[in-house]
This record gives sequence, C-alpha cells and structure tokens, in this order.
Amino acid sequence: MTEVDERCSTVLADFATEAEREATNSGMDIHEFQTALKGETITTLIPPGSHETLTAYGLRATSEILVQYLMDDLSVTP
Repeated sequence: MTEVDERCSTVLADFATEAEREATNSGMDIHEFQTALKGETITTLIPPGSHETLTAYGLRATSEILVQYLMDDLSVTP
C-alpha cells in the first residue's frame, strides 16, 4: 500500500467514525446503524463530498442512513 493509499484509508476511516458517532448521538443504536449498512461501509454507501467536513459528513450520512433504515423497516411491516 502506498503512502497516498494509507492516507486515503485513514481519512475514510475518520469519516466513518464521525458518521457512527453522530448516528449514536442522534439516538440510533449501533445495531440499527450496522443493520442499515447491510454489510457495507458507510463511506461506500454514502461517499463523502470532496470538500465536506467531518462534521457535515457525519450529519448528512446519519440523515441518509436513518431514512434508509426507516424505509427498510416500513417495507417489512405488513
């Protein structure tokens, strides 16, 4: 792995950590968060914008993943 790859990986991990932190601070439990991800990483499902701050990404990713979680929950409810 090159130095650039390592830095990119670290930055994506920082974005993922911020999204998880924001989701749990917003009342979503970690199981709900992981269920909504369906085995993917948050940064794969919801990529950070090129000039997006960690805080802005955390808020946006949490909003999007919460909507996805609720939509999935509604689709299985008779």
